[in-house]
Amino acid sequence: MFTPHLNKAVGFPSSWKTEQQLTFSSTQTENISIKDSESQVLQTAECSAQTDEAASPSTQTATVDEPSLLEFLRRVTPDVLEELNKQERSSAFEGYAPVDDDANTGAQLLHTLRWPQLFSQGVVTGLSWSSTGAVVAVAYGSNTHDNWCDHRAAVALWNINRCESISISPERVLEVSSCVPALAFHPSNPAILAFATRTGEVHVYDLSESERVTPIATGSTGGSGVTCLLWCSDAGTSSVLAAATEGGHVLLWTVSLTKETITLDTGFLVMQEDLPRGYRSVGSVGRVGESAGIGITCLSFNSEDPTVFLLGVQGGSVLLCSTQGKIQSGVSVEGVSLLRCVVSSFSGHSGRVLSCQCSPHHRNALITLASDSQLKLHSLLQPHHPVATLHSDDSLTTAHWAPVRSLLIATATTAGQVNFLDACSLQQSDKSIGSFANTADDKGKPLLSLPPPEKPAPVSALAFNASNVTLVAVGDSLGRVWVWKLPTDVVSPHTTDQARLNAVLITAVDD
Repeated sequence: MFTPHLNKAVGFPSSWKTEQQLTFSSTQTENISIKDSESQVLQTAECSAQTDEAASPSTQTATVDEPSLLEFLRRVTPDVLEELNKQERSSAFEGYAPVDDDANTGAQLLHTLRWPQLFSQGVVTGLSWSSTGAVVAVAYGSNTHDNWCDHRAAVALWNINRCESISISPERVLEVSSCVPALAFHPSNPAILAFATRTGEVHVYDLSESERVTPIATGSTGGSGVTCLLWCSDAGTSSVLAAATEGGHVLLWTVSLTKETITLDTGFLVMQEDLPRGYRSVGSVGRVGESAGIGITCLSFNSEDPTVFLLGVQGGSVLLCSTQGKIQSGVSVEGVSLLRCVVSSFSGHSGRVLSCQCSPHHRNALITLASDSQLKLHSLLQPHHPVATLHSDDSLTTAHWAPVRSLLIATATTAGQVNFLDACSLQQSDKSIGSFANTADDKGKPLLSLPPPEKPAPVSALAFNASNVTLVAVGDSLGRVWVWKLPTDVVSPHTTDQARLNAVLITAVDD
């Protein structure tokens, strides 16, 4: 089991010391060839121009035969002066006004505005144009009120420059919980709109803030429904806003646009004893604490004297008033004591006064319209007798002076007819002329009549565009609004208009 063992080392040679074989190789691309080429225009041409040398102006004085010229002037001057005097005295061109050949001769209907979500009893109760003439605001309400007003109402705004969507829906709608009987755009700021409610609130909105749904300022009339609203003056950042109410109040607020506040500064009250004797006990409101108040239907300030204003009342009286009154009435509204304001009265009507407006062109001219379908032209210098009266078989609903032409008056009827009259054509037109039919002397004949709609309805509101005088908006009791473009020869001033109006007013005073 045991064998011999040789304990001898075993090894093997190392391989890393062996010599390694290396092989060298290389590669080369072909030489890159480069080629240059040039191009050159073969021919060139030049052209030049030269004006003739300008002749230097002559400095020599022209030779004039002065004695001969003087003799000629002495000979012809008397004849020329005589002809000029004849032309001055001539009446050959009296009443002549040049007509633009390019002017259109008929009215053109531009837009028909209708609010699709209008409630069933919606009536256009007011219209107002922005100072730029681009936006028309439409107030909606109801004609019937048995007690406290809780009708759904709104103010809709249309931009007539956006023709692609103007007839589909209004650009903006301000919804309120009471009827809106009156509204007015600011006279110089197109973004400021004021409107009043039948419950006695006056709201002022800044339309430039499209996301804002609340007014920047709100005033109160003490619960009396507002019937008329207008801006009296604009003094920088503050403006005066006036409102007339069913309670016989005339309230003047100062509106600060920067501070967004409205402050009641002055108020007036029309009482029973302010009316002419034949009109007393007619139109009294009869509310507790306001038994002496007479319902005011319309308000207008004199264009030249802002202290003088005109009021129409429910019983038919037309009153001349002044803001300079100092007599206390004993009645207060929102902490402001109301003053007496009536100075005198005009020849009244036998029905509710619907419109009274001082002329924007003449200090002494004014018009009144009542439910007796009589349109009267008055003079401040002769208040007890109208200058002229126009009767119509169709009941009239509104009357407005045109903003530019001093003799143009727009009237509307319950049949949907809108007529434009010459104020001087009303003179001595005391007999009924039917529906403004033509007479032998053309007294009362309209200068222009707008075609009535296919479905006639009483016209409830009318407003001229003061920025674009050819545009007029007409609203009716069915909630429809039409924007018409009038002929320029009808609305543009004529050279003799002011002289004719002066002559009519002066004649009335002399008589």
